[in-house]
Amino acid sequence: MRRIAHIDRILILLILIAFALRLHRIALQSWWWDEGYSTYLARHGILTAIRMTAVDIHPPLYYILLSLWGTFTGYNEFTTRFLSTIFGILTLPLLYRIAREGVGRAVGLLAAGLATLAPAYVYYSQETRMYTLFALEYLFALFLLSRMISARRWSPGTLIAMGITEAAMMYTHYFSVVAIIFLNLAALLLLLRQPIEERRWNFRRWALTQALVILAYAPWLPPAYRQTGQHSDERATFPTLLEFLSLTWHFFNIGIREVLGKTGEPPPRPGFVMASAAYGIAFAGALLSVGLAIWRRQRRIPLRPAIWLAAFALPLLLVFGITRWKPIVHPRYILMLTPALLLTDATLITALWGERRLVSRALALALALAIGATFLQGLWIVYYDPAFFREDVRGVAAYLSAVTTSEDAIVVDSEEYTLQQYYTGPSPIQGIKMRGREAEGLAELQAITDGKQRVFLLHWFRSVTDDKRFIPFLLEAAGRLIDHREFAGYTLWVYELERPVAMPPLQPTQINFGDRLWLSGAFAEGEARAGEGVAVALRWRMPAPIPENLKAAVALLDPGRQRVSGMDWMLMNDLHRYTARWSPGEETTTYFVVPVPLGAPPGPYTLTVTLYREPDLKGLDILDEARNPGGRSLTLGAVKVHPPRTTADPYGTMAGVPHLTHPLSLGDGLQLLGFQLAPSLLAPGEPLRALLLLQADRPGLPDQPLTLEIARGEAILGRQMGDPGYGHYPLSRWIPGLPVLDRRVVWLSSQAAEGPAEVRLRWGKGLGISLGTVEIAGRPRRFDPPPYEIPVGQRFPGLAELVGISLDRTILQPGDTLNVRLIWRALNEDPVERPYVVSVQVLNEEGRLVGQDDRPPAHGVSPTTSWVQGEYIEDPHPVTFREPLVGEGRLIVVLYDPDTMQRVRAADGRDHLELPVRVKGMGR
Repeated sequence: MRRIAHIDRILILLILIAFALRLHRIALQSWWWDEGYSTYLARHGILTAIRMTAVDIHPPLYYILLSLWGTFTGYNEFTTRFLSTIFGILTLPLLYRIAREGVGRAVGLLAAGLATLAPAYVYYSQETRMYTLFALEYLFALFLLSRMISARRWSPGTLIAMGITEAAMMYTHYFSVVAIIFLNLAALLLLLRQPIEERRWNFRRWALTQALVILAYAPWLPPAYRQTGQHSDERATFPTLLEFLSLTWHFFNIGIREVLGKTGEPPPRPGFVMASAAYGIAFAGALLSVGLAIWRRQRRIPLRPAIWLAAFALPLLLVFGITRWKPIVHPRYILMLTPALLLTDATLITALWGERRLVSRALALALALAIGATFLQGLWIVYYDPAFFREDVRGVAAYLSAVTTSEDAIVVDSEEYTLQQYYTGPSPIQGIKMRGREAEGLAELQAITDGKQRVFLLHWFRSVTDDKRFIPFLLEAAGRLIDHREFAGYTLWVYELERPVAMPPLQPTQINFGDRLWLSGAFAEGEARAGEGVAVALRWRMPAPIPENLKAAVALLDPGRQRVSGMDWMLMNDLHRYTARWSPGEETTTYFVVPVPLGAPPGPYTLTVTLYREPDLKGLDILDEARNPGGRSLTLGAVKVHPPRTTADPYGTMAGVPHLTHPLSLGDGLQLLGFQLAPSLLAPGEPLRALLLLQADRPGLPDQPLTLEIARGEAILGRQMGDPGYGHYPLSRWIPGLPVLDRRVVWLSSQAAEGPAEVRLRWGKGLGISLGTVEIAGRPRRFDPPPYEIPVGQRFPGLAELVGISLDRTILQPGDTLNVRLIWRALNEDPVERPYVVSVQVLNEEGRLVGQDDRPPAHGVSPTTSWVQGEYIEDPHPVTFREPLVGEGRLIVVLYDPDTMQRVRAADGRDHLELPVRVKGMGR
């Protein structure tokens, strides 16, 4: 009795420590979305909880208990989370009781000690959710199962308690199904071990108990059945068994999914993951060692520890099976399995230590140390690592309460239950779900923004209800973004409305992207101010199923055809499914907001769109009526850019522009704030691209050109001169204090010698300032003709002669690549100003293009801008085929400007050279 009292005192001490750990900083963080939902249901009463959970992913029992609890305690972070703390604390004495009755007091104390320090238990004991209740229920079911092991005839009290526990689990969480399956399998195993009379007696009563459980759950079966086909992420991928086990194991040791990082990426806290992995390895080694020891001594496997291990492993494998059907399974849904794991841990450690062998004790110590290292790191992350704190709804609400008025609207792009419990301002708050209901969502947004001056759009980082970004598109089309703020877990955008929210009409189009998708309609704003956004909507039609997921890149090009901004987004239909899951004939609209950089000079800009496959970034050809490709970038229209209204940059367009520590003066009233040069290593004839960040200090600056040059001493190796903005924005029009981004391209002379060269910038006739140096590296040139098989002798006048070609084959089987080697001789007397692209094309007997390869000469090593008169260039082209060549095919060579797609004319006036060779295709 004295020893029992001593042990009980240790248990009480563990419980007190567990209380202290679970109360430490329990109310520091605000409720996050799930907790806010729990509190919302509880505040609105039991009937509301039952009604709303009938269409939710969790049953109502926890919310009913929370509602009853809140009636007496009220609702704040401490009181609502304290209910979970109570459930979590009750786990400790129950663990102790199960282990003490099944194996021994030492195992019970060790299991309770592990539960005291388990980071996942601490974390979910401080969360207003059902997970500690679920774990307690499953553990109590294992306690009852343990009682059944030692009884010949199962008592009515035990069976009644088991039935109530099973029903409670089923009304707590839908994943109780795996626990119920295990309990029935375990009961079946126990029945098979019993004499026939007891087996029959116990089976009848167990079957009656399970029938009563089903009867008790019958009212909830319709809602439960509905949930089997809902709340699944259409884009989720199916994990492998190793991925599933790894993720689940690490999660059980911390309770925070984000600590583990994304699949395939390094974890943000590698130290914890390494400790958790060491724990897993030590656990597997201890389990193997104890199992081998039992086998060597020909002992029977202890039934209770075996059931504890099975209570952890079997439901885990069942859940993996569920992921084959519905891959979006969060590990917290099966946190109830961890008490069985802790019982197994405690059993292994005490069993190995009790063997009194050095190796066994070393393994026991290794397992204990691995658990300790894992749990201690996990506790530090739970308590003190702000990167993994819950979302800061309290901070968002405080900010909104301080800045919003009754003339504003607050919109959350998901269902909203949490913010309204903190917000004390006068603005209405509306959560809007767009997924699968864009028309209804638009009507809701119109109603809430009617008559409002500003809209505060709040995006929760876990929300997937507006992944198409329909709401930002609508608000940008109706006004402009004026502010952008980041909070933990939330992004806040503030829009100023200039007109009522409405869906703009799309202009009909019929553009074929690689026979995959047709662009059937488009809308793009024709004017914008720097620092604001351009709203774009594109309607797509899929004629037939495709196997790949496509992404669209909408780009804003400046007058020099350089990309200054853009938005890349996966194409999704109204249900947010990617293109591989679209239905044939389906038509859907996608939405984009392309920011205009704050420093973008006023002038004419161009919007383009490209479709590509994300894995290999390969773009789709735009096909004409004859299905011949005409490039991969479609011009959507022109955008006239105006100067910015303010220096505000809500889209953060200037974040990546390098700034000088101290601005440099280019003359009276003009400063260079920053610049960027690329590349730092140039070959003769290659371009140096410069990005200049400039600012006028006073109005009315003289219209003197800016000159950017590459020089070596007095020798000028390349120069670009003109007004900023490609001549569209002379300095006399600049607004003082507003930044201007000026992009320039300087072509290095094809005659430039190797070595360093200085880059200088000058305004008017003033003294130039040095922007640093670039290194010029020459390339080998050849002035004697290389060998070739077939002479050609056709010219692009003033540019080049195609001297000859070589082919690796003239008979083509389906799937073959035709390797063509072109031999050019440069004819230019002056440097070539444009970096032309060479296109080798194969046309079938009908004149339709079936094979093609487009690339700069010599894979870009010898761009046309670097050609010197008389040199020879070897230009290989691996021609791939869009469709098999049937019959005879002819080859042509095209030279075109990649920016304008304009072809260079040959000597005979045609826009291509026809090669004196034919190939034959064996396709059918």
